[in-house]
Amino acid sequence: MTRTVQVFQVDAFTRQLFTGNPAGVVLGAEVLSDEEMLAIARELNNGDTAFVLPPDGEDHDVRVRFFTPRTESGFVGHATVATQYVLSRAASGRSIRRQKQKAGIVDVEIRGTGEDRRIAIRQSTPPIGRELSERERLAASSPTNAIHLILPRGERPYEAAAALLGEWRRDGRLEVDG
Repeated sequence: MTRTVQVFQVDAFTRQLFTGNPAGVVLGAEVLSDEEMLAIARELNNGDTAFVLPPDGEDHDVRVRFFTPRTESGFVGHATVATQYVLSRAASGRSIRRQKQKAGIVDVEIRGTGEDRRIAIRQSTPPIGRELSERERLAASSPTNAIHLILPRGERPYEAAAALLGEWRRDGRLEVDG
């Protein structure tokens, strides 16, 4: 049995070739298994690849699954823009589509036609979770999720980090409570 998909390489957020944010877009992905989607994402080697599927309900127009070369993601903005750009090639004028993915449904508006068209995504407000503890805020505030400390002379960094985060084990690993 022959199966066929269409694969596109799209640079989102740009009009200039080989700039912007690259994403793979695969149309006709309903013939692929999860393993095949992951293998295609790995082969394309973009940060993200979108796999376009038919809707599975009446509350949306299209369903999309997103894969990095390593795993599936719930939602990817630039890959959504790339997907809707590919899907809008045949569209004329302004249209609104509802796209379903693991993270829920988003409204996507296509503005304009041809090379001048623009894609706008409307997302619902994300739910607010619990408030972070002081320790969690400190850890999250660092760009690398590492703690950078200014220490008094003679104090070793791992001792200060252990005092903030938990206990250093004999094998050199940090044990954190919670």
